[in-house]
Amino acid sequence: MSQLRYNPLLRTYTMVAANRQNRPHMPKDWCPFCIGSGRVPDQYDVLVYDNDYPVLSPDYGTAGLTEHPAATPYHQADAYGHCEVILYSSDHNASLHQLSVEHITKLVHVWKTRFLHYRQDERVKYIYPFENRGEEVGVTMPHPHGQLYAYPFVPLKIRTELDSCRHYFAEHHRCLLCDMNTTELEDGRRIIAQNNHFVAYLPHFTDYPFGVFVVAKQHIGSFAQFDDATAQSLAKMLKEVTGAFDKIYDRPFPYMMCIHQTPVNSTEYADSATYYHFHIEFYPPLRDRDKVKWYASSEMGAWAAANVVAVEQTAVVLRDALMRYRAEQTIVFEHKGMQLLALPLSYLQQSVDEPNLLVQQLGLPAQNIYNPEHWVTILRNEIIPEVAANPQIWQYYTRWLVIDTALGAIVCDMCLQHGIDKTGSLEFGYGVNIVYEGQGYTTRAVACLVQWATQDANIKRLIAETNRTNIASIRVLEKNGFRCYKANENSFWWELVLD
Repeated sequence: MSQLRYNPLLRTYTMVAANRQNRPHMPKDWCPFCIGSGRVPDQYDVLVYDNDYPVLSPDYGTAGLTEHPAATPYHQADAYGHCEVILYSSDHNASLHQLSVEHITKLVHVWKTRFLHYRQDERVKYIYPFENRGEEVGVTMPHPHGQLYAYPFVPLKIRTELDSCRHYFAEHHRCLLCDMNTTELEDGRRIIAQNNHFVAYLPHFTDYPFGVFVVAKQHIGSFAQFDDATAQSLAKMLKEVTGAFDKIYDRPFPYMMCIHQTPVNSTEYADSATYYHFHIEFYPPLRDRDKVKWYASSEMGAWAAANVVAVEQTAVVLRDALMRYRAEQTIVFEHKGMQLLALPLSYLQQSVDEPNLLVQQLGLPAQNIYNPEHWVTILRNEIIPEVAANPQIWQYYTRWLVIDTALGAIVCDMCLQHGIDKTGSLEFGYGVNIVYEGQGYTTRAVACLVQWATQDANIKRLIAETNRTNIASIRVLEKNGFRCYKANENSFWWELVLD
């Protein structure tokens, strides 16, 4: 039996799906979503799969919802709708953050495609992609996957958010989530990460110790408004947030990931794009390594939530976890065939002491790493000691190698010497691999750094110094929009102010 049963106390529907009682726990030695099971293609990266135990289905009947119930407070309707499983990868043991940005971007495009598909069904009112991760939130299938429900009604929590945003807009003539972004960014204490299109923070009010919100910076309502750049930015943000989660207690971190966007085909919320705003809410139940923050009587029975810790404290923990996660991610950024490889502490030391061995470990052809004497001095005396003492500054105070992926070779070397200063400026130096000098690789390498600074980092200004006689370096900077702002008898200083 599958039905929607109306709850007159809350003015919403309970979905009754007796077939889900038979959902199995998967045996340890077999998975229907792994290649070779006979249930999935022989090769796939992201795959949409019909839910074997759907709570909603187009096959469950055509009796629609009753807008105005009869004399009795109870009524019911067929559980019409759609339920899908979205497999993140064919790798049974992969986690979301272990997938490449390119792979996660494909997932975001699948979410968008399914949204555009189901909004054409006029009986669908809300499209809800989500992920449950970990036994603590009831997962019976460990293979990496999320789900998507297309409901014939707007669920109660979403409706409550919509009504609150509509009320706020009527009173202030501004979007509530836009104002939340502004307030959190100005305060800064609860910010976890940001890039060009999204910001992640622990909201002032969240009821979970690590209840991150990932919110679009621009006012967009749904996946329908995503372009390629927005999709990639969301992929990067999800990779970093979920990666940081696993670093908090150095264990797989359970969570519920809930994607909130505007309804579809709803007369009641036809104007919701004006006042509602795309965002993702995470509900991670752990309050310690092996302790769960349960939703108990106050939370469930009265909707009166209690957080066990102030999120200003847990934000510090999560930012530190993110830094530790980033420190293990050698590839920081990719742009037009160029990869920026930031060297963590052990690699930093090796780049000075055993550069040829480092190149070999990175799987690159044997070649010289640019090691002029003044760089070695800076690395030994400044950068390596600073990063050893303050690991959280690693990404902005290190040495980067720039790889051309087509060549599979280091074409440029960069040194980030002083970290980001109080004005948001970052100074860098660079040298070209002499094998590829004069072939345009350095120009592309600096362009890649500029894109990283613009899209992924909170950097306001890039600074570089060149010798007056180094015409090649001067041309590289000029081609990337830098201007000379200071000079002495030996050097020019260049800057690029970023929006």
